[in-house]
Amino acid sequence: MPLAVTSAVRSPLVPDVPSVVEFGYRNLVLDNFFGLSGPANMPPGLVTRLNTACNEILQSAEVQKKMLELGITSSPSSPEAFTGFVKDQILALGPTVKGAGVKL
Repeated sequence: MPLAVTSAVRSPLVPDVPSVVEFGYRNLVLDNFFGLSGPANMPPGLVTRLNTACNEILQSAEVQKKMLELGITSSPSSPEAFTGFVKDQILALGPTVKGAGVKL
């Protein structure tokens, strides 16, 4: 039996398993994530169209079912929210990556 999931909230895949946050470890939240990025200065209209299409696909019953079969939950969001999330991840994990000597 797992002790905890490393997400901020319980996973619907194992709802009886608490999150690390429930144990008081807010700094231990480590979520896997997938996102779509494009080149700098993409036209805002194109960004909106791509975001809308991706969110519609992620919310479809067929894709939701398949993702759950693979152990994946989705959180469709906006380009601004995803950019903020990525920036937060860089701030949170940057020192660990730098300390490990990881180079691009």
